Amino acid sequence: MRKLVQILCTTFLFLIGCNDPDCIRLASTTMRIGFYDITTGDASAIRVNLLQIVGSDSILVQDVAAAKSVLLPLNPSDTSITAVFDTEFGIDTLILSYTTVTRLISEECGAEISIGNLRKVRNDFDSIRFENRSLQVTLGEANTITENVKIFN
Repeated sequence: MRKLVQILCTTFLFLIGCNDPDCIRLASTTMRIGFYDITTGDASAIRVNLLQIVGSDSILVQDVAAAKSVLLPLNPSDTSITAVFDTEFGIDTLILSYTTVTRLISEECGAEISIGNLRKVRNDFDSIRFENRSLQVTLGEANTITENVKIFN
């Protein structure tokens, strides 16, 4: 009888612990853009003099001698972003459109905003390629934002 009570108590405590919400979010509102050499396809560090989002007063990147990638925050209440890059290759504009979906995870965790369906509207670079059309975070030792766009110069 005593073993039965111990088993029931252990099971009860385990089930109570299982009711805690699992609030792991993999969605992100930040996209990663990587720079690549157009002839070799290898990642390439380039000089970024200035990176600015049209409609925003803030400068995202300024005077970086060797950037292999940059992060762009996307506004979930918009459906497009216009970024102006001033690099060693000149001034280029990249306009992307996207969709936003909000879903309720649970009452305890709240809502998650998911941005996806990235599409090119305008591109002044030599070439771009989409690696991942949805913004995500890869869980691990250092949660990293997955690369979404490759820019080739």
